[in-house]
Amino acid sequence: MEIGHNIQQRREDKGMSQQDLADYLGISRQSISKWENGSALPSFKNVLALSDLFVVSLDELVKGDEALIEKFESSESAKITPANIIVITTLVLGVVTYIIEKIWLHIKVGTIDNGVELLGLIAFISLMITANWRDINKLFVKNRPFFWAMLAFVVILGVPCLTDFVQGFIDGFVAGAHAN
Repeated sequence: MEIGHNIQQRREDKGMSQQDLADYLGISRQSISKWENGSALPSFKNVLALSDLFVVSLDELVKGDEALIEKFESSESAKITPANIIVITTLVLGVVTYIIEKIWLHIKVGTIDNGVELLGLIAFISLMITANWRDINKLFVKNRPFFWAMLAFVVILGVPCLTDFVQGFIDGFVAGAHAN
């Protein structure tokens, strides 16, 4: 069964009009009509919302609709988004700045260090925003040893930074107390 017919049948079973469904999804009634007559396919986001609304699994909703499955498996996941461009650009700038600072100029200037740290922070935040958390979560759930190895890696990297921060805080507090 094609998804358009499936959507129409489930919508009618719920007693919803095309307009009701369109309002629920935040799209136009014409989009619903196009899905139901087969002239357009819903986005993955809308298929997820329909699955929740109709209380059916994604498999039940899209089963047999090869065109929709191909659409989801196509290059849509490989699109370069603005956030991906930010992450890649920031990482490249960070590496180039590091190379210039450490290897080429053999200098250590606070401003450059701060710039590298800022670029790293921007890259990290962008990566956290754009990460496909569902796939990452599935990976960790399916592969427990990988999860524990990654957790240990993060802790091993984080402990020295945390101890340096705490030690710097204590040293600053003590130096401030002695200055008075």
